[in-house]
Amino acid sequence: MRKISGESWRSFPYCSANILYRPRSPTARRARYPEPGSAPASAVPSKTVAPIGIDLFNGLPGVALFLGCLAAVTGRAEFARAASETATAFILPFASENAFDSGAAPPVGAFAGAAGAVYALFHLGKLLQRPDLRARVPPALCVLEKLLETDGLCDVVAGAAGCLGVAMAVFEQTDDRAEREAALRLARRCAELLKRNARRDADGTVAWPDSEQDAYIGYAHGAIGIAAQLARFHAVDADAEILSLVRGALQLVRSRYDPTLNNWHSRERTAGTAWGWCHGAPGILLALCIMRKAGHRDERLEEDIRTAFEATVRHGFGHNLTVCHGDWGNLDIVRTAAEQMKWPGWPERCRDAVDEACRWMTRLWREGVPQERLPVGLMVGLAGCGYAALRFLAPDLVPDVLSLA
Repeated sequence: MRKISGESWRSFPYCSANILYRPRSPTARRARYPEPGSAPASAVPSKTVAPIGIDLFNGLPGVALFLGCLAAVTGRAEFARAASETATAFILPFASENAFDSGAAPPVGAFAGAAGAVYALFHLGKLLQRPDLRARVPPALCVLEKLLETDGLCDVVAGAAGCLGVAMAVFEQTDDRAEREAALRLARRCAELLKRNARRDADGTVAWPDSEQDAYIGYAHGAIGIAAQLARFHAVDADAEILSLVRGALQLVRSRYDPTLNNWHSRERTAGTAWGWCHGAPGILLALCIMRKAGHRDERLEEDIRTAFEATVRHGFGHNLTVCHGDWGNLDIVRTAAEQMKWPGWPERCRDAVDEACRWMTRLWREGVPQERLPVGLMVGLAGCGYAALRFLAPDLVPDVLSLA
């Protein structure tokens, strides 16, 4: 276990956890959450405890994953208990392969869908050394496989590419035979869906268009995120059609780079840029690094990584402090890229920036910013702020959730 002391980013996750775990009413003696399927947040009056869902983006799995990481890094039992109590709520729907038959099935993706809960379950089992949680992973992967039958979405956030990323995370990191077999079977099903739904154009480009036929480009919803997860799958299943899809998606993405803006347009036909993990240069940088790590190579890959890296460093900061589309996520992506490419100095600069961000946020809280108004989720909330700081404290222990590693 690691002792947290010194720099502000080492103590900052405690602040996040204490706010998350603090009882919200006199009768709340432990972490309590409404069960999945209860009244939506919009139906709950203001100034009350509102339910959150089973998605990784804003829901219980992201909160549990942060608390589990904090428990693993610090060795403190109260955080392990909090993570376990939170996990209890979101694992209920995965108790049976037919769990979602009686109601509206969620999407299958990694951040706005059911796969994110399985990702959190797998990593919590490892982090907390809980064989009982790990035993739930193969049946949960079978639930995802069944959900694919009715899900036509393709992106990382809500669709098959995100589910593929979760399957690959399990496959790459487990020695358990049941987990590996279930994960590889699910990965193949996801890849087949992505093959069927790809649009192959005469110019060689490949896209996965939405209902408006204006395909997204970026990591969260677009071609580069789908291609990155397909590249991971291709590393274990050398399917020539998968490689063709990866190359065609890269060709599309490259066609949407605008050198006057030093960024990639977010859509295939519509102009407009952003600077986050979800859309724009930071997410494209991450996707290119995922592809490179998976063994994909072409004559422009490292040049594209350099371009996306420099664009992110110059323009990707100062927008907000979220993981999805702000400084926390972009810092992690820059550090990841610099370490993979062995560019000296940049990891240290990122750590300095994390220290400054932690000092600023901690000072705001201590000066009385209303903590009950802070979102609690992973990608745009409090859990994400603490999680990002932990990524810098213990990157080998805290999973790279943005990459679905």
